[in-house]
Amino acid sequence: MTFLPGGSALEADPGLEWLEEEELEQLLDEEPERLADPEDERRMRFTLPGERHKLALIHDEAEDRWAWPTPQAPSTHILKPQGEGRETHAANELACSLALREMGLAVAHAQARRIAGRPCLVSKRYDRWGDGSGTVRLHQETFAQAMGETAAALRGRHEARSCQESAELLREVDELGGVEALFTTAYSAFLLGDRSFAPERDLALLHTEAGPLLAPLCGIASEALDDDPTEPHPAEEAVRRNFALIGLIPAGMGCGYQLQPALELGIATIRRLIEGLAAVAKRAYEEEDWYDPLIDELLQRVIARFKSFGEEIEMLGPPDGE
Repeated sequence: MTFLPGGSALEADPGLEWLEEEELEQLLDEEPERLADPEDERRMRFTLPGERHKLALIHDEAEDRWAWPTPQAPSTHILKPQGEGRETHAANELACSLALREMGLAVAHAQARRIAGRPCLVSKRYDRWGDGSGTVRLHQETFAQAMGETAAALRGRHEARSCQESAELLREVDELGGVEALFTTAYSAFLLGDRSFAPERDLALLHTEAGPLLAPLCGIASEALDDDPTEPHPAEEAVRRNFALIGLIPAGMGCGYQLQPALELGIATIRRLIEGLAAVAKRAYEEEDWYDPLIDELLQRVIARFKSFGEEIEMLGPPDGE
């Protein structure tokens, strides 16, 4: 949706002004609120959710150049520059995203790049078709929007209820394969340590001629890796006490699975996530030249959950001889 001053009409496309290297460097260094300054003619005229600094720009892949979007020419990529205190976040989100793709989930295309001398995570927008100035918008809406819910109404909602309502939405639009994908995503986010994951906010429907489809995933990252090891997060303490089932139960119950199918899906999800992270680490080190030790930290985290899962199953079983 494009907003215009009252009484004015959408002008003809004036063409794109491609950003110079110095301009890109300044944009990546700027604080987000300064980029929205109404006194700046080239200010950011769009909103992007989340607390991290990010930009929506047009990328000409043939010439590898960038431009501000216009009402007639929508953005094609999201840039997330690494900031102070989050020097590994680009590698974190990329590793999680690629691991989920290895598991067979639809994930938005992302890559780690150095732009204007700054490490960035660059994600191609899944709600676009085409390239450069010829890009057109595809309509998408978050699960919350599709449900007619406000952010305030969703705040503090229990994960099981979130998964339940999200699963009901997918069944309502006949996206039945999306229910298992919802379970796999929610449980993988728990295993990786993404505490802020919420299906209503982080998952979306992409509207196509064939009807609504579950949109590709984006934005999954482990917050647990940023914790101070001397001051464990309360949620992490709960995980240590309750192990892997604390995340399996709300995801499984919410998606409508009985205990046995949920346990089987949970075990399969952990195994696939371990294999996915191992494949990502190997490829990043040997072929793609962006390896970061945090991938191994993520892998060890999930392996620990796998070990605890088996211990819990034994504790839940009947006593010996019964």
